[in-house]
Formats: sequence, C-alpha cells, structure tokens
Amino acid sequence: MPQFDYIIKNAHILDPSRGIDAVGELYLDNGRIAEGVPGAEARIETIDARGCLVTPGLIDFHTHCNHLASPLAICADMYLIPNGVTSTVDAGTAGYVAYPSFRSTVIGPSISTIKAYLNLGTAGCTAEDLMEDYRHEKINFRETARVYNENRDSLIGIKVRLGNGAPGLGVAPLRDALTIAEELGCPVCVHVGGLENDIWEVCDLLRPGDVLTHMYDGKGKTILAGGDAVHPSVRAARERGVIFDVAAAKRNYNIAVARKAVAEGFWPDVISSDVTHLSAYNEHMFMLPVIMSWMAALGMKKSDLFRAVTETPARLMGMEGVIGTLAPGARADVAVFREKRTDFTYSDFFGNTVRINEMLLPVMTIKNGLVCYKNIEFQYGI
Repeated sequence: MPQFDYIIKNAHILDPSRGIDAVGELYLDNGRIAEGVPGAEARIETIDARGCLVTPGLIDFHTHCNHLASPLAICADMYLIPNGVTSTVDAGTAGYVAYPSFRSTVIGPSISTIKAYLNLGTAGCTAEDLMEDYRHEKINFRETARVYNENRDSLIGIKVRLGNGAPGLGVAPLRDALTIAEELGCPVCVHVGGLENDIWEVCDLLRPGDVLTHMYDGKGKTILAGGDAVHPSVRAARERGVIFDVAAAKRNYNIAVARKAVAEGFWPDVISSDVTHLSAYNEHMFMLPVIMSWMAALGMKKSDLFRAVTETPARLMGMEGVIGTLAPGARADVAVFREKRTDFTYSDFFGNTVRINEMLLPVMTIKNGLVCYKNIEFQYGI
C-alpha cells in the first residue's frame, strides 16, 4: 500500500498557480507536495479538512522581521506561521551595516522562508525615532552594492521610502535608489506613504518589476487624481510592469481610497501586511488574513485574492514553482482556513469602514512538510 507522510482529504483546494478550485485530496511526503495515489495511507496523519479551504502557504510580501535588531520588527515564526503565512519578504528593516547579522541571526535559523529588500539608508528602518537618512551625501553606494552582491541569494531588491519616510527630499532618494539598482540589475521597492510629490513624479520613474508599496495610502498625494480617479501615470506604470502592493500596516491604507480605486478595476498585484509590533494584532490591521478579508469584502475575486499572496509574490521572490503553489515537487507549505460567515463593520485607522460577511480563520499551517500550527478546535472538531 503506498504511503505518504500526510494526506489532507475532503479539502476545498484553491491553487491559483494551477487554476485549481475544487474539492480533492492533497498528499505531502518528505517535505514536498506529492502526486496522489488512490487508496494510499498516511504514515503520520490523515487530516480531514471537510468544510475548509486549503491553499499554498501564504506569502506576506512586506513585513519587518529583523526582531533581534529592531524594536519595530516581529519574529516571523511566532507571528506569521499561526496566520497561515509560511514565507515573507522583509521590506528594508536593514541597511548594509545590519544586513549580514540579520541574515545570520534571523533569516538563517528561521523556519519561515525569508527574503529581503536592502534599505538604501545605512542603518535601515530600525525604530520610530531612528529612521533612515536618505540625503544623497549620506548614502554609501559602494558598501550598499558590496553587501547586495554578497547576498544575492537572499536579497531581492533595494528599498527606499519617500513622503513621510524622507520628508523634504522629494523624489531624490528614489533617483538614487534607481541609480544603484541599475548597477546591480535589481528592482526597487518604493514606499509612498504620506507622499509629498505628485504621484506621476514617482510613477514615471519606475521600471518594470519595481514595486510601489502602500498603494491605497490616503495621506498626502495618492494614486487618485483629484481625489476620485486613478491617475493616468499609475495606470501607465502598471501597463509597463510596475507592481502595486497594498502593504496595509496600521495607517498606510485608506479604505475610501481603496474603494474608489477598485471601482475602476484597480486591484492590487500583491496583498501584504507591513506588520510590525505597532500593528500586529491591532484592530486596524491585525494580520494578513484580515487584510485579505476586507479586500474580499470590497469585491476582489477569490482566485485573484489568493494569487496576490501566493503565486505573484513567489515569482517576485524568484521562487516560482518552489513556494506559492501546491504543484507536485513544490515545498510542502500549506495553509488551511475556515471561511466563517459573519457580519461586522471593519474600520481603518481613519474611520472609513467596510462590511465583512466572511472572515478567513487560519486553523492549520504546514511548513516544509511539518505541522507548525494547528487550532485546537480544528484538531478535535469542536
């Protein structure tokens, strides 16, 4: 009789990478997704996921998880895995000075898969009262390039912040980030929270593969032209391959902005949390499944919703086919959710609301073929 480590049966499997949205069985063996064999047995456990949604382990594409060096950062294994998130990208917590220790003390030992953007600022984004200094004369282009080249297997681009991350500097920090990114042949991720410049000044500079993060921010200049319509430069940027990321955080999204944008069909390519200790389990952000739930409440199709936290970020991390998919041979990273019917009003930090009728409740997370989290109600069927 064929055997596998785990068999998940009666599951509603949703895998956008393969266009699967159907009830079936999932087989895990030796840390990988396996081809199923009817009548097979489980060596460790057969898991009955009746009534549950089974997806690839989620990818939170924008977090801050250098928790040993920054009081802002969370521990990925502690905070993300219980929320169905098995992989993440640290969005520039470390600059070139701190990155080697971040890699050796956090990224290396973590159960979670972690890649990162390298902050253009020397110190990175370490604390609320110790933010980046993006003045041109303070940027060490040579050392930033050296550290990036030495860590290409774990870095995916350069991070820079505009607006409230670089007050009074306009788009100059983005120009500097693009200069070094051109040299390194990598993307740039740009924070536009509290943007001082018109959005076209940012969008017109961005290249295919660059990421605009906090796309629904409502402070300062936004993606909306005149407060109502998505600016033509924003649409043009998407058409040439710029990636748009929610990165909600506690204050970096505005449901009113999101509602106007999605009314024109301007949905995110990526949904992420930008979780820190300031926002984790806070009522206005909580964690990634809650952000997904309010995006669904705004009308985002389920396949697009899950693609934005699986297949698309996996590709941007250079890990397409390895994570973000339930294809045989991929890592056995799996999330199991209950879709609970509910009826409550969700509010952002600014008092804008959306009515949520269905909430994603994480009940089990498997990472590299090991059960790393399981809700006690799911285990015992209570």
